[in-house]
Amino acid sequence: MAAEKRRNAKGGGTNAGRARRRLRGGAKGASGTPRQAALVREPKMAVERTQLGVRIEKRLAKVLKALAEYGDMTVGQLLEDILLHAFEGVQPFFPETIRKIAEIKKVYNLDYGVHDSYRFEDRTQAER
Repeated sequence: MAAEKRRNAKGGGTNAGRARRRLRGGAKGASGTPRQAALVREPKMAVERTQLGVRIEKRLAKVLKALAEYGDMTVGQLLEDILLHAFEGVQPFFPETIRKIAEIKKVYNLDYGVHDSYRFEDRTQAER
């Protein structure tokens, strides 16, 4: 706890900030665009979060939870990060993280891709 306070006092950022840098492929100070460097210095932005109840395919949910754990962040923070990048047409992960995602997908037998989601059909209670 004391070490974290020292890091924050020195500009190390919050756990979520460090986690987001980790998922995007590097530690603070890693080479990036001038815009990325400017974002590190921008003041915090107060936001209001809302609870969102969603249903998601079971194996995909497991991969999402594992990736959030890997990045030391909540699933909500991970989803915010992924969605904000997607809305701007930007890849949310660097190659190292994409390799980690591939490993996690194997563990949870997530064997379908982006275009397969159009074929998803919920099982009924009777089929379970």
